[in-house]
Amino acid sequence: MTTRGHRNEQFLCLQPSGLRVVYPDAKLLAKLPSSTRAAMRGRVAWISTAYSRYALHRVRAGTKLATARRRLHLGAPFRVGANRWYFARSGRVLAVLKVGSGKVREFGIASAILARSRSYEAAFLHSFG
Repeated sequence: MTTRGHRNEQFLCLQPSGLRVVYPDAKLLAKLPSSTRAAMRGRVAWISTAYSRYALHRVRAGTKLATARRRLHLGAPFRVGANRWYFARSGRVLAVLKVGSGKVREFGIASAILARSRSYEAAFLHSFG
């Protein structure tokens, strides 16, 4: 899949899979150091879904937060709007969970570049939140 020309945009797949693919927008890129900004430009920042058929380490949409904490070793939450967001580093993958009312509402994986620091994670969340 080519990413040329797809900057500052979100793409929502309307197929039954319900995948959302997010490219970094100008707000996120502006908050990153120039070397990181160059590495992120034109690349996918996040792929997520709220579709319960998919799972990440047996965590899917509808999983209770306590269960997700055990399975993914979640970090401290970020609050954006009415939701809490959690990140879990697993090797080179950064899992991202959107949690509301004590349950996972959406989950996905983000670019490993965003796992470099908590400030990068915050910039990422606030770029679309």
